[in-house]
Amino acid sequence: MVEYRFVGEGDAAAFLDFFRAVVSETDNLACSFEDAGSMTEEDELAFIKSSISSGSFSVVAVEDGRILGSCDIRIATKARIRHRAEIEIRIRVQRIFNEQKDC
Repeated sequence: MVEYRFVGEGDAAAFLDFFRAVVSETDNLACSFEDAGSMTEEDELAFIKSSISSGSFSVVAVEDGRILGSCDIRIATKARIRHRAEIEIRIRVQRIFNEQKDC
């Protein structure tokens, strides 16, 4: 069963694994597979903490301890544009294709 929840500091390892998987599935991201490969769990933890402290957040879809997807909402930090936000959605494409083969 898939659980949906806010990402927390305890998710750093799973979120890094998820991020590397997503980056490996496409060339259309700002971060390359090589860049993602050099990231550490500490880097991911710092990213999560920074997001939380800025008022932004991520919701993750988790199944059996594995992150399958995320929705990040980043709120602008400048007072004048604080009404703006960016939304980023990522999914593990390979999981979807594997499930479709079973249909």
